[in-house]
Amino acid sequence: MTRSKCAGLIGTLAVFLPPAATAGRLSMTIRVLDQAKLPAGTIHRMETYVESTFALIDVDVKWVECATNLEACRALRRPNEFWLRILGQTPAGTGSDQLGFAQPGDAVGGGIQCANVIYPRVEKLIEHTSIDAYQVLGASVAHEIGHLYLGTNSQAHSKTGVMSGLWSLREIEMARIGELNFTREQGQRIRAAMSAAADAVGPQRPLAGP
Repeated sequence: MTRSKCAGLIGTLAVFLPPAATAGRLSMTIRVLDQAKLPAGTIHRMETYVESTFALIDVDVKWVECATNLEACRALRRPNEFWLRILGQTPAGTGSDQLGFAQPGDAVGGGIQCANVIYPRVEKLIEHTSIDAYQVLGASVAHEIGHLYLGTNSQAHSKTGVMSGLWSLREIEMARIGELNFTREQGQRIRAAMSAAADAVGPQRPLAGP
């Protein structure tokens, strides 16, 4: 989230409808900076979780592992390409139940665009639930990526689903079974924002790096 609460105690379950017919699939690229030094298997399962969430809104996700592909991560970003930081320490000033935050930057003019997940908070959450770390990571990453396209809390948050501003035990259970998803309206907005970013920058002009 944009430095506001990402996990909490209220929320209800919604019925999620498939996206309306679309004109082809879109694709985003995520550069992974794993500062928490997680096992490769956890990272892979988290990535698969995120891919599945975005596949439901007809968006493909590509990954660049900065630990093994440093040159690619040094290159200027393209449209719909941004950073994911898995933080090994809790940043000062974050709420006690905040799992992550987004740094929107400027999708057209450049600057950092980054989704951040606070892994110590993930560990704290899984201590008290039956959910796995990769599932919390995946749902949190999808949430923060959502903010990069949907905007600030008031623009992006919904009462239910992956963009819920306060996660109850029900949201956590839906994340555990892979059913914490975007609504159809959110999917349409994300796709529209992705198309606008690509059209505004053009196919040949890269964006500035972080």
